[in-house]
Amino acid sequence: MADTMAMTASEAANELKISVNTLLKWVKEGRVPAVRIGGRKYLFSRVELEKLMAGSKPSKEVNSGLRE
Repeated sequence: MADTMAMTASEAANELKISVNTLLKWVKEGRVPAVRIGGRKYLFSRVELEKLMAGSKPSKEVNSGLRE
């Protein structure tokens, strides 16, 4: 994975090997933490996605791992 801390929906879906639609569905279900920016865009924490891929639960704090 690249060094950036935050990823777009497209980048996150690519890393998880799922479609963007599936990723956004998972966000709505609370399975993947994300930070909403603007009206329709999300940012995803690389750290949280790595936890998800490793099989551990993401942090409860939605924006953990994202730089402000």
